[in-house]
Amino acid sequence: MGVGVQLARPGKQVVVIIGDGGLGIGGWDIETALRYQLPVHTVLWNNSSWGPSFEEIPLLKGRVEPFTMLDNIRYDEMFAVMGCHGEYVDDPDAIRPALERAVRSGKASLINVIGDKKVGHPGLGGNLLGSTKV
Repeated sequence: MGVGVQLARPGKQVVVIIGDGGLGIGGWDIETALRYQLPVHTVLWNNSSWGPSFEEIPLLKGRVEPFTMLDNIRYDEMFAVMGCHGEYVDDPDAIRPALERAVRSGKASLINVIGDKKVGHPGLGGNLLGSTKV
């Protein structure tokens, strides 16, 4: 969607906010943005999970966690290898400066924000299967 918005609004700032599960589904659009020199900036909420902790779901307690991903994948480094601007953030106060640097880079970027698996947000997939109290 970020690519479409950038094409519809040339010269405007476009920031996509996505979780790591969503990045696995549609994240290669960042490569498309880079290839076409579109400065789409992606802020990734990386909690190494398709959702937050599932301890509250009795059927999953004590079993293998089907929604867990590999811990703290360095997506910033993966996209930097292709030529994107990449940033790694594990401190909330560092998000804004990282985004400002990304925008100044003038090219497609990914800011890899490391999140807490226990904290979810319904708008970022954190309410998957009712796992997070809203």
